[in-house]
Amino acid sequence: MKSIVKIIVLSIVMSGATYAGTTGKIVGMVIDEETGQPLIGANIILKGTSMGAAADITGRYMILNVPPGRYILIVRMIGYATVEYENLRVSIDLTTSVDFSLTTRAVVGEVVTVIGKTPLIRLDLTSSSVSISAEQIEALPVDNFTDIIALQAGIVEGHFRGGRAGEVLYLVDGIPVNDVFSGDFAFQVENNAIQEMEIISGTFNAEYGQVQSGVVNVLTKEGGQEYSAQFSTYFGDYISGNDNIFQNIDDLSPTAINDLKVSLSGPFPILSKNLTFFVSGRQNRNEGYLYGKTIYNPSVITSITDTLATVEIIDLSGQNVIKLSDWQYQSMNSSERNSYQGKLTYVFNPETKKDKLNFDASWQEEENLGANYNHLFRYSPDGMRKRNKTSWTGGIRWSRIVSPNTYFTLNFHHLQNRLRDATFEDPLDPLYASDDRLRQRGNFSFYTGGTDMRHRQRETRTTLAKFDFTSQINSEHQLRGGIEGKFHRLWFHEISVRKNAGTAFQSQIPIEGTAFNQEYIHKPKEYSAYIQDKIELEFLIVNAGIRLDVFNPADSVLQDFSRPQKIDINNPTKSIPRFGDAANSTYQLSPRFGIAYPITDRGVIHVSYGHFFQTPLYEFLYTNPSFSLNTSEGRASVFSAPFGNANLKPQKTVSYEIGLQQQVSEEIAIDVTGYYKDIRNLLGTKIETIATGETHSGTKYGRYINRDYGNVKGLIFSIEKRRSNNFSATLDYTLQIAAGNASDPKSVLIDNAADPPVQSEKQLVPLDWDRTHSITSSVALGSPKAQMISLIGKMGTGLPYTPAVQDQRTGLENSERRPVTLTFDLSARKIFSFHDYNLTAFIRVFNLFDRLNEREVYKDTGRATYSLAQNLPGLVQGLNSKEEYFLRSDWYSSPREVNIGITIDIK
Repeated sequence: MKSIVKIIVLSIVMSGATYAGTTGKIVGMVIDEETGQPLIGANIILKGTSMGAAADITGRYMILNVPPGRYILIVRMIGYATVEYENLRVSIDLTTSVDFSLTTRAVVGEVVTVIGKTPLIRLDLTSSSVSISAEQIEALPVDNFTDIIALQAGIVEGHFRGGRAGEVLYLVDGIPVNDVFSGDFAFQVENNAIQEMEIISGTFNAEYGQVQSGVVNVLTKEGGQEYSAQFSTYFGDYISGNDNIFQNIDDLSPTAINDLKVSLSGPFPILSKNLTFFVSGRQNRNEGYLYGKTIYNPSVITSITDTLATVEIIDLSGQNVIKLSDWQYQSMNSSERNSYQGKLTYVFNPETKKDKLNFDASWQEEENLGANYNHLFRYSPDGMRKRNKTSWTGGIRWSRIVSPNTYFTLNFHHLQNRLRDATFEDPLDPLYASDDRLRQRGNFSFYTGGTDMRHRQRETRTTLAKFDFTSQINSEHQLRGGIEGKFHRLWFHEISVRKNAGTAFQSQIPIEGTAFNQEYIHKPKEYSAYIQDKIELEFLIVNAGIRLDVFNPADSVLQDFSRPQKIDINNPTKSIPRFGDAANSTYQLSPRFGIAYPITDRGVIHVSYGHFFQTPLYEFLYTNPSFSLNTSEGRASVFSAPFGNANLKPQKTVSYEIGLQQQVSEEIAIDVTGYYKDIRNLLGTKIETIATGETHSGTKYGRYINRDYGNVKGLIFSIEKRRSNNFSATLDYTLQIAAGNASDPKSVLIDNAADPPVQSEKQLVPLDWDRTHSITSSVALGSPKAQMISLIGKMGTGLPYTPAVQDQRTGLENSERRPVTLTFDLSARKIFSFHDYNLTAFIRVFNLFDRLNEREVYKDTGRATYSLAQNLPGLVQGLNSKEEYFLRSDWYSSPREVNIGITIDIK
């Protein structure tokens, strides 16, 4: 393995050396229109930039390292008419081909203007990928970049082509921004800062590692040589007639949802020719649509003397009688986000632009109540945990053009993501209720007080060093390679606050290293290298590459799983883990291969294949670091805290894809793609038993291992009608079957915690996110420069569920289906142009027809509207009714949301 590493690194260094995954390429030929002969030396220039090329002896030209966007391409040759090709679009990682035929029948100074059209098919696309420009994002009824992802074919509830959550790689300007603890993105790039967004849902090239299912690559804007500014704001609320489902939904407020976005770019006042900037900021507030009532004070014991009229509470001393809260509605899923982003670009020589430095920084703070929404807190919402997340990133990137055909990029980057899930910021806050308060709940009733006692904090820090190069060796071979090192620091601290007679009813932190106080710091490391060749022949395009990933977990593993703990000789009252050897580092080689075979100038077939590995989420490697068992609350409590395993192997997906792109007319193209994924070594759990003679002898517990498996097969059919006569449309249909032995890594533990225990599945069953049929369609009317209306419709067959009555399974796992979901979103805008600025008035409506889509259902009826348990005997022991108890507003998609706003663009 060491030899393999040396060979790959040596190949990269010797090959030479923008940055992989952030730029595109323009190629073509320049000939004489009359003779067909190549025009040697013709100049091809991208207007407004220093990028360009000269035609060689065959008339061919090539411009590398072109940032994505729309350009004007100018072609000049002495004795020939100058040609300006407008509306030329360049996309990430793709080749844009434009040929020119120049004419000599022209007067001096004559310029021929050609208006280009965005290609309907990409002849060099070897796997499923879509690029969305800033202009397209602006016209869509979307608010966040996650909304854009959800519109793509094959993506269901964040799952890319049937993969589990956490299997997607998120990149910003080519830099990974995943939080390695959870696998999710550390921060959201706001829409007004996005230049282009690439979403890869099929196989992907060797430059992308530690990912199994998909890649989201966001390229942010840079400043230019002209000043520009944008101000955008909107206000709105949820407007719904379903007041029988959503409490307080009829209390309309035009500022319940409010948003402000500002961006500014241009040359820096000093060094204006060399230094440019782009800054943006966003403040977003949303009061939400799930409401509770502040009936019970969560921090005291309640005594109900009159069901509805008079309610009194007695404090913990038993002395004082106090009236309850004022029964006001309170949001239980409100959110607030503040984001700021900046980028400085320094060009050493504006004429050649051979060397460029980028300095970027982002900061984001988010508070979200809905992340920990709990239906049982409906009458005591203040007792529910709140989530607060703060993220910041910063880095420097040096790009250098070594020659017209070779360039490299060197990156240093740091990411920090801190999250807190807690009812109160301070774990010793006196407002915490007694720790048994939540268990004092009556039949069919909400919590009558109490606070969630869990207090979780964690922080992820990732420092990255990365070198990438691109070298166009000749007209047929473009070589890419790179090496990368990522150095992580994970801090995690979870406490179950104690407050009872034993603590004199004072909030107290339990002893460290027990099941109620877990803390760790780990510093794992990742190293990788890749090399890839893009071969572009007249009749075939090939992407072939190989990747090496190395992971060092920097932890130890248990010596004996039946004897996980031993007595601490320094503290005989405390047990400590019985560690054995250090965990093993893992090495993985991933071959990637894709071809595109143009069958005509309007049609291309592509085939791709690849091996994709991903280390299980760090959350599962290091969980329960003290290997403690909580036996005080029964079997279910023991199984809820499985042991981590730093020796987990990488999860593996082998993916196959075949597709056809065909342009059937000047304005219409179709795309048909079939895919299959074989998934092995997925994260699962195993039951272990404590040996005789040990503490908790005979107790069963769980630990994480590689045991789960699955496969996914699907077919995607897409049709696109390019904009003409102020009309465009798209239609995507996906047929997909996602099956596996388990949807949840903890499935074995969940089954064993059931009463009675359930036999875990040993055969393939539909996964929780298996949506067999889904359709996404869009229609746009009007001109992007004047007025436009866009409508997006999404339909999906129901996700599976396991039927059960009174918690006893009555059918096979995931053998029944929830109802069909259907949603329409609308965006309309009107642009008013003035001398030096544009004003755009817009309205966006999400869930236009206010449809009640049932995302979750009762397992005994398959509907969210009712449960057979409502007919069970017994009175409600609380202030709520039985109907209120079984009304699950959170099981429905959000009601109709209306936003009205303006955008001002100053150029």
